[in-house]
Amino acid sequence: MTSKHTLPQLTGQWIDLVELKGPVQLPSRPKQMIDSYSTIWQKGARLWAGDGFGSVTAAGVVTMYDQQAQYTNGEIIWPGEQGLNAYVRTVDLAGAWIDEACEIHDLAQKTSPVELTQAEQVLGRDLIGSITGYTLSFTILNSDVVMIGTLSKDCFTISWEDGSTWQRHLHLEGDWISIKSKCRQVIHCQKQEVMISGIPGVIDLSNWYVKATEAPFPDNKVKGGIDLDSTAIHWSDYIGWQRFFDLTGAWLDQSGVVHGIANQRLQDPTEYRRFTWLFNASCNSTGSLIRNWIELTNNGETICGRLNFDCNHIHWENGDVWKKQ
Repeated sequence: MTSKHTLPQLTGQWIDLVELKGPVQLPSRPKQMIDSYSTIWQKGARLWAGDGFGSVTAAGVVTMYDQQAQYTNGEIIWPGEQGLNAYVRTVDLAGAWIDEACEIHDLAQKTSPVELTQAEQVLGRDLIGSITGYTLSFTILNSDVVMIGTLSKDCFTISWEDGSTWQRHLHLEGDWISIKSKCRQVIHCQKQEVMISGIPGVIDLSNWYVKATEAPFPDNKVKGGIDLDSTAIHWSDYIGWQRFFDLTGAWLDQSGVVHGIANQRLQDPTEYRRFTWLFNASCNSTGSLIRNWIELTNNGETICGRLNFDCNHIHWENGDVWKKQ
């Protein structure tokens, strides 16, 4: 339970667990399944998720979207139409990180598991490893060097055993696609000033939201919450836009072989209401992309890789690197 005089700290990413309606089972809640997820930001007693504002008390009473919930034992319990729903923290490393030397590191993680469950595979540049709970263990490819780190509960900071730290890096430059209309949008950034499909705006780095300055945008919304991995913007209480990575074209591997990727197509949102992109590659291979996690399957064998956020390199788990031509 929450201390009588201390506000619970709710900043971070949460998964909405609902009543199980299929064969999927979660270790911590065998009768429930993942419906969607939300990023919550907190400043004092004030809460914000997407464009929804709310508050939390020292007793753990959460008010948001004209509903009241109770924070207890690490969960936010919401009243549902058929019983109770639970918000449970996730452990998610996907996205761009910046170190003390201002070097950017991309990490890829296919799913966002409920905290303290089984190990989840994570890929980085020349790194391959896993996260269990909030503990990271990475091996540098082609070496015996192991990096051990701890992720903060809000998933904003990685503290390494050698004393160095990585912080989340906001990255909005590029193409986006509307989940509702499937229309393409473009965001250009100049420090904290942005152009959102031609409409000027600003980024609030402290709270990770983007705000239009001249006109309500879109759907009369002036603010959008940015996911921790910088691949989705919540213009309302669901994902409004998702980042679009264009994979089509020629890719050159380290041995000089050119691989073609074509027929990139959109699959309706499934996992956490995210888009999955399907594509065909050379030599009768097929692939998929969700966020920056990429998989390539050929003759029943699948290899995983990480697409960097500039969409010009794919780092595969076997150490090979493809560069877009």
